Amino acid sequence: GDAAVAVGVQTSRFAFREAGASRSHLDSAQIHRIPTPMKIAKEFRWEMGHRLPNHDGQCRNVHGHSYRMVVEVEGEIDPETGMIIDFADISKKVKPLVAELDHCFLCQEDDQEVRDLLESMDMKRVYISVPSTVENICGLFVERLKTAFTEDNNVEAFTVRIWETASSVAEIRQEL
Repeated sequence: GDAAVAVGVQTSRFAFREAGASRSHLDSAQIHRIPTPMKIAKEFRWEMGHRLPNHDGQCRNVHGHSYRMVVEVEGEIDPETGMIIDFADISKKVKPLVAELDHCFLCQEDDQEVRDLLESMDMKRVYISVPSTVENICGLFVERLKTAFTEDNNVEAFTVRIWETASSVAEIRQEL
């Protein structure tokens, strides 16, 4: 007998069959019952140094992190493509921003001591006007991605979630 739901392979494509059904397919009415809006997500990683010059603790020192970021996109599924947005299109929007920060030193503009050091050694560096906290890094990504995602008709909102360490994370959700 058939199991509750069996998966069979026919002419190089998967077909779904309900128990006892004589036909093996999902019709478009079944597919359109998939709950929407839906969320999809893509993960990115980079290495980066920084310091918080006005911090009272250890973060005042020059140090670095292995950052992990998940960009989550919410929206309606396009009936023609079956997607909210292609994962490759998310990568095209995010990877240039990650490449800008990967193996750089993110430096607060008014941290003159570190600026002088980085410039004298010709190190890869990015200057920002705010402290280089994970909260502000998350906000910078959201601001840069907001414009990029507004051109995608099916995208209704996106979330940027960045882990500075395995247990420390910041998150911002942006509606479009």
